[in-house]
Amino acid sequence: MRLRCGLNPAIQNFRRTTATRPSKPPPNRVKVPGSGTGGEFHWPPHTLLPPEFRRGHLRLPLFPAEQMLVRDFNNMGAIMGAGAGKAQDIPAVFLRAKGPGRKMTLDRGKIVFREGEPSDSVYFILAGRIRLSVAAPTGKEATVALLGRNELFGEQCLLLGSNTRVTTARALSAADVLKFELETMTALLKSDTELADFVLKRVIARMAQYEQALVHQILNNTERRLARVLLHLCKYDSASPEPIVIENVSQELLAEMIGASRSKTNGFMTRFRRLGYIEYTGRRIVVKPSLVSVLLQPEGQSRT
Repeated sequence: MRLRCGLNPAIQNFRRTTATRPSKPPPNRVKVPGSGTGGEFHWPPHTLLPPEFRRGHLRLPLFPAEQMLVRDFNNMGAIMGAGAGKAQDIPAVFLRAKGPGRKMTLDRGKIVFREGEPSDSVYFILAGRIRLSVAAPTGKEATVALLGRNELFGEQCLLLGSNTRVTTARALSAADVLKFELETMTALLKSDTELADFVLKRVIARMAQYEQALVHQILNNTERRLARVLLHLCKYDSASPEPIVIENVSQELLAEMIGASRSKTNGFMTRFRRLGYIEYTGRRIVVKPSLVSVLLQPEGQSRT
């Protein structure tokens, strides 16, 4: 069936520019590197089809929600790269054996600070994983972020001054962190441009992550929210075809982060494993790049 009326000018222009090309249209499905069984999805944004068109041969404009998914897919690597710096990008102040920061060794479950306590220090993670959470008056907790090596937390005091903490920070595993008092960090930011640039990029990246998480929570179904959280935790990089391991993350924690029940989260995790997108044993999850196909598949093919 062909649509003859009401053609978008952009579609007409696309047809004019491609009409002289003798090559046949590229296939409608693309194999994702690192996939097991399945692992195919319709037009990803980096193929020949322009991003303003729907994946497939009809070439209709993307719906707003799909445009958001494409933008998020394109920006995910850049945002995650800014959120967790590579070793060569880490300022020297964090790498000195005897620097201005005080090293702390945390056991699993150790609370670094609680919601409502004075906000008077900034922390840098040397090893391990830290969970940031908030609690309702009823006692119910929600996970705000899971942070790993080379990431900052507690940096809100740099923006708000000496105020109170808005989250609780807890070690999900044995961890090493550097603690910088607010006055010390403020003085370092004024004198060390490398550190100031590092902190600014991390704060902006964290804000972008929170905004994207809010948008996905509103617009996406549970399956897509879970896929996005897993890709975020493994620091997904579209240029790398290798599976990535996530340690010390339980399904209860994933359920908190996506706002779903434990049973529903387990159902989708089982489905992802059956399709070859992930492998998991206990608190260890292996994420394959093919998981990104969940974010790019047509609306009707993903579950709520």
